[in-house]
Amino acid sequence: MAAAVRLVRRGTVILAEVAGFCRSGVCAGLRDNARHPVFIFCLMPWFLYLIECADGSLYTGIATDVDARFAKHLSGDGARYTRSRKPVAVRASFELSGRAEASRAEYWVKRLKVARKWALVAGELALSEVMPAEDIEDEGAQQVDT
Repeated sequence: MAAAVRLVRRGTVILAEVAGFCRSGVCAGLRDNARHPVFIFCLMPWFLYLIECADGSLYTGIATDVDARFAKHLSGDGARYTRSRKPVAVRASFELSGRAEASRAEYWVKRLKVARKWALVAGELALSEVMPAEDIEDEGAQQVDT
């Protein structure tokens, strides 16, 4: 008989709660009668995105859901930068393995000159070319079609 599974979202982590309680010796050793639900962790991917603004500038940010974050920028609930410059469209997004890698990519992309940011959007420049090798966790980030 298969175990019942319930998906629970906590921030950026999706937890699959398996029916039953943890019976591991490790947990039992932490406190008397340790009984907590058993979870299987599924980390959600993070994205680096570039938004074109009405003045022709590019805004760089990170999110787990680019469409929802873009909607926030459009509604005026996003970053201060996009409140003063109307966002037009998401020009590029790159899937990364986690928040840490996405934050490092954002750090390096925000330091690029405008021409190199547009080259990144056009696909003429790879994200791996922008970041130092020690800041790249995977073989390289994949650009997502927008």
